[in-house]
Amino acid sequence: MNGVYVATRGIADTWDTHFRSQSYTLLQRLIRNLLLQRPQLDKFKSITTVAPNFVDPNRVYILGFSAGGDGVYRLASVLSDRFAAANMSAGHPGKAKLINLANVPICLQMGEGDSAWGRNTSIVTAGKELKRYRHGKYYINDIFIHFTPVSAGDPHNSWERTEELTNIEAPVIRDWENFTGAGSVLTREMRNTCAVLWMSEYIRNPLPKTVVWDMSTSEAPPEFPAEWGKYRYYYWLAVEQNPTDSKGTTVRATYDKVRNEVWIGETSNLLTKFIVLLNEYMMDLRQPVNVIYGPQRKVTQSVTVTRDGNIQKATLSARGDPFYVFSAAIVVDLKDPKLMTVKDGGSDIFSTVPKAKL
Repeated sequence: MNGVYVATRGIADTWDTHFRSQSYTLLQRLIRNLLLQRPQLDKFKSITTVAPNFVDPNRVYILGFSAGGDGVYRLASVLSDRFAAANMSAGHPGKAKLINLANVPICLQMGEGDSAWGRNTSIVTAGKELKRYRHGKYYINDIFIHFTPVSAGDPHNSWERTEELTNIEAPVIRDWENFTGAGSVLTREMRNTCAVLWMSEYIRNPLPKTVVWDMSTSEAPPEFPAEWGKYRYYYWLAVEQNPTDSKGTTVRATYDKVRNEVWIGETSNLLTKFIVLLNEYMMDLRQPVNVIYGPQRKVTQSVTVTRDGNIQKATLSARGDPFYVFSAAIVVDLKDPKLMTVKDGGSDIFSTVPKAKL
């Protein structure tokens, strides 16, 4: 298996290092630079032959153990559009927004005796939440609670071999939903729990038909450098970087290429304006695009969009990802959902996005 393994150090020597907004900036910049950096032909002929980019944007994965597991919960839910899959080991979710993992398969792993800070029961709570959300191809996950005998010593580190790149059959609890802590008498089964192999089964879909975006975080909202422009991106949606009305807001949106429509099925809290990004893989941009709002699909407006090269440049610069190049944009204004207004965004709304920098 070929790949680039990057072990990042936390931005601070504190328990919440991966919960700080600078961590989001670090990973965004790291991934963006790797996607934009092309290998030298004379040294990496085999890599260049297989893929023109140094890193395949659709095969970026995140995994972490202990405090790194905390980071996986948070970073995978904030930067969901970057990752193909995730593996969390021995961490605590804190206030991570797991609802954002609709399109990021995640494997949660824990030792059954790892009771510090309630880690071994928090995985059950997180697993049940993901199970409530799961439908169809969305919210794919596995929950592995590992058997850790008393003789194993430290229950936090006794099963860390699961992250090695080998086939590992390990005893895990089959009926994990009934786990209440160390000593629970439950049925066990042997499963291959290798984190790398589990994640490698998945490839990112950069343009999923449905996205769910809870924009809130605890502590502090994501803060990105000014050079990245005015907007915060998530798959094919965008909002201003830190609008006061985005805190605690969740948007659920779906596009349908056959009907040439975008359905804003649900919004919560106060967000009134956001941007829908479009390209030719999602819609027939030669035809009017219908925008529908609300669970009952009662509010509908149609807008004719204009393909614009400046939007293509701006959206490529924003994330450095060739799969996130969009040709048109629609501004959706929900100040009064009964009177939803939509309009062609045009390139002016992205005028503050500069050229990509390495």
